[in-house]
Amino acid sequence: MTTPRFFVPAEWLRDERVVLRGEVYHQVGRVLRMAPGDELILLDNSGWETVVRLIEMSGEQGTAETVARRVVAAEPRTKI
Repeated sequence: MTTPRFFVPAEWLRDERVVLRGEVYHQVGRVLRMAPGDELILLDNSGWETVVRLIEMSGEQGTAETVARRVVAAEPRTKI
């Protein structure tokens, strides 16, 4: 299975702990039914992606911890 990817506001990724809210929380917790221990990728349009592992999913928000940050692997810039 491919790791799910979501665009989030940059301020969500300032700390090692990430709080998932709103539509992202709904997609992760209700639609995909992800659980603590599952990993997903968060993008903030900065050219970096943040891999997080879910810690808790409760109420109307979830908590995750940062596992890794890496440059987004994009399509080659050379036109053929």
